[in-house]
Amino acid sequence: MLDPDRLLGGQGAMAAERFSLWFMGTGDLAFLGVFMLVVAAGVALVLWSRKRKPAPRAPEDQERPGELPSASPSRRSPAGEQRGPLGIPGEGGQGRGAGSSPSRRSPAGEQRGPLESVGEGGHPRGLGSASPVPGLLQRGSVAPVPPKETEKVAELEPKEQKPADVRELLVAGRTLSDGLEKTRSQGFVSRLSSLFKKEIDPHLEERVEEVLLTSDIGVKTAQKLLAGIKAELSRSQMKDTGAVWQYLRKEVGSIVSLAPAPSRTPEPGKPLVVAVIGVNGTGKTTSIGKLAARYVKAGRKVLLVAADTFRAAAGEQLEIWAGRVGAECFRGPEGQDPASVAFDGIQKAIAVGADVVMVDTAGRLHTRKNLLEELAKIIRVCGKALPGAPHETLLVLDATIGQNAVQQADIFRGQVGVDGIILSKLDGTAKGGVVIGICDALSLPVKFVGVGEKTEDLQPFSPSEFVDGLFGPNS
Repeated sequence: MLDPDRLLGGQGAMAAERFSLWFMGTGDLAFLGVFMLVVAAGVALVLWSRKRKPAPRAPEDQERPGELPSASPSRRSPAGEQRGPLGIPGEGGQGRGAGSSPSRRSPAGEQRGPLESVGEGGHPRGLGSASPVPGLLQRGSVAPVPPKETEKVAELEPKEQKPADVRELLVAGRTLSDGLEKTRSQGFVSRLSSLFKKEIDPHLEERVEEVLLTSDIGVKTAQKLLAGIKAELSRSQMKDTGAVWQYLRKEVGSIVSLAPAPSRTPEPGKPLVVAVIGVNGTGKTTSIGKLAARYVKAGRKVLLVAADTFRAAAGEQLEIWAGRVGAECFRGPEGQDPASVAFDGIQKAIAVGADVVMVDTAGRLHTRKNLLEELAKIIRVCGKALPGAPHETLLVLDATIGQNAVQQADIFRGQVGVDGIILSKLDGTAKGGVVIGICDALSLPVKFVGVGEKTEDLQPFSPSEFVDGLFGPNS
């Protein structure tokens, strides 16, 4: 006999299963319908956007084959002036779009920044400046002035940089007297002068001796001058300023009037090779550039050789000087052996027919022995590149270091050989008396002195001008 409860329970389960299947089928149909609606909307949107596409550009605005596309579309005004995407004319007829320069020019040609506008009276005013109407920001506008395109383009093109005319480099420079102004007013000459302006002092002789011995002329030279004063002048004459000054002028003039070293001239058709030595910081490279200007002014073809390969930017500095004065420059790779650079530079000078070769030598001073060995090697290699070279070796000394310059000159003279001195920075120190010490203690002639920063301020040394500049022309 069938159980009614069991029979009803079985039929209920079948009904629930049928309802579940029906619900799933209905959900699939609904999802499919929504998907079809989305696709149809997308197709309709594409078709609508194509109908609103603008007409193609005129042939003259279209990009030519092989040209890069512009950063932003441009258009032309009826007058033919090219405008950017916002219709704003650019400089020289060029459109200014979003990718162009943010600056603009006023009618007067003044360049303005992106946040500046023109207010009343033509004065620039930022976008955030005060407005006559409260609560509003005033934005001025610049009326476009149609420029002549040919003139505007000519203004924008960079002008060709021409080298300086070397004939005008050495027109007027500072004099030797100008360079000795500090020595004359603050150095030992001033101290001596102050002694004679006081009342008669019984210890005047001792005071004069103290001034000379503590000056930058050196102890040896000071003792020589003192001995001469005692031998030539009596105690009464010691109190006569004119007599003392006259004796000092005569003795100093005699000391600094040294005969130049015997000249070594190159063979016919070969260049004159000048080796310039000195430690870093003395103004060696600058002195080479100024001296090269004098050779160029004399009509010589000059080649500068950058053999100081260990100092940072030494080659670049020499190149700048060469371009400034109208000379040529030869450089080797960074870190190359200085002697090999000197050899190659002299060989190039012979090949190109240069008249003068100036070699900027190594000037590093890690230890004195290393520097002197390097310089001696450069001098030897110059002789291998051209027999007899270098024909002149000039030592650059810094006048501001006083008696240390005399010690440097003594070391270089004994180890490398020196024909003459270039004394730099004479205008920046009261120690100009070092010239007397160099000439007296080492018998080395001073050939050039630096009395200023300009190219023409490297002056040939004149003993008579030096005496006049040191003691004054009327002393």
